Order: sequence, then C-alpha cells, then structure tokens
Amino acid sequence: MARLFRLCLLFSLALLLCFSGMEEALAESVTVKGGYLRMRTSPDREAFVLERYPTGTVLTVLGDLGEWMYVQASDGNKGYMQTSYLEKGASSTVASSGTAYVTSSNGKSVNMRSRASKNATVLTQLSVGTRVKIVGSSGSWKKVTVNSRTGYIMSQYLSTAKVSPPSSSSSSNSSATTGRVRSDNGKAVNMRSGPGKKYSVIGSYEVGTRVKILKSGSVWSYISINGQVGYMKSEYIR
Repeated sequence: MARLFRLCLLFSLALLLCFSGMEEALAESVTVKGGYLRMRTSPDREAFVLERYPTGTVLTVLGDLGEWMYVQASDGNKGYMQTSYLEKGASSTVASSGTAYVTSSNGKSVNMRSRASKNATVLTQLSVGTRVKIVGSSGSWKKVTVNSRTGYIMSQYLSTAKVSPPSSSSSSNSSATTGRVRSDNGKAVNMRSGPGKKYSVIGSYEVGTRVKILKSGSVWSYISINGQVGYMKSEYIR
C-alpha cells in the first residue's frame, strides 16, 4: 500500500511539472467561436462551469490536451475548454473602421460613452451581440455608430467575429433546486468562496442544513444558505 501511495505521489508531481512546463512553453492565444463557451474546472463535460465566454473572447493557452485546452481568461479565471470551439490567434482584434460586435466576458451590457474616457457620460448601454460601425479610434477606444447615435466603446468590448447574445435560459436562479447538507462523519461542512480547497472558508454548516442549489456540478456546486452564497463539494449535498 505504501509503495502504491509513493507511485501515485510521484505521478501527481510529474503531472504538475508537466503542466507548469506547458504554461511556459505554449503562451499562445486562442479565440472563442460558435457562440458562448463554458470554462470548466476539469476536462469533463460534467465538470463544474466556472464561467461562460462569448464568441470573440481571447484566451491564453496554458496547456493542450487534444480534445480540451487549459486556458486563462482576461478576468483571471483558469479552466478547461473544448478545443473544437477555439481557434488559434487573437482574431477579435478590431481595426479603425468596419463592422464589429459588442462582447463581454460576463455577458453583461457594455457602456457607450460620449468621449474616450471612463469618466465620460454614458450615452447608452449596448447588449452583447449588438452590431456597431467603427468610424475611428482614440487610444484603447473605438468611435462607433449604432442606431444613428455616435459614441465610444473600449476596444476590448468589440469583436470582428459575430457574437451571439446570451440565452435567456442561462439564468441559474430560474432552475434552482434545494437539498440538505450531509457528511459521512456527521461533522459540519465548509462553504468556500470558490470551487476548490484553495479558496477561503466563508461558513461551516451542520448536517441537515437546507441548501439552495444555484448551479450543480459533478465536483463542486454553487449554493445559497440563508442568503449566503458560495461553493460546496457536491458529495456533501443530498
């Protein structure tokens, strides 16, 4: 048994070193295509979804597993995405003229301002997928026209690839289910700030505590208990 444990430990260390080397060696960019793509905690279609990213989102490749890629988004999230929905290169770079589409990493609307400044007046908010015409540039901003109005949008929120608007059925609260905390030893179970033991504990709950499941994953679930939201291992929820 001890020998088997040592072999497993050596294999884990080798795998970790392999991924570390891959991160340094690859350092290339890929772009999401074909609509919104889920980033998962492991290379498995049943794994917990960290976030959904629209067409045109540029990601940094940290590891290539063939069918899956280990990537990092501009918001800091690291996870796995299916390779078939990624294309090499940062194709979302926009020029100083032409057609572009509004995009954002969280699917929320983007501000169009009166000047090329974050302090400028917000003229309107454009939903993801809105088509705009680029008529000029000013540093990291693009001057655009949409519905006969002219204003400025930061370049990072524009993509040359057509972006599909987020599905209204993606809301996690609309399909929330309930459950209760469980554990084999009867001890309280931790709720964490993120889907992993590296994240801080934000609460401990006794067996039997009622749980509202906002997003269910094979390893971690996003839950709410008495208004407090966080992550708990799915095996501790029944």
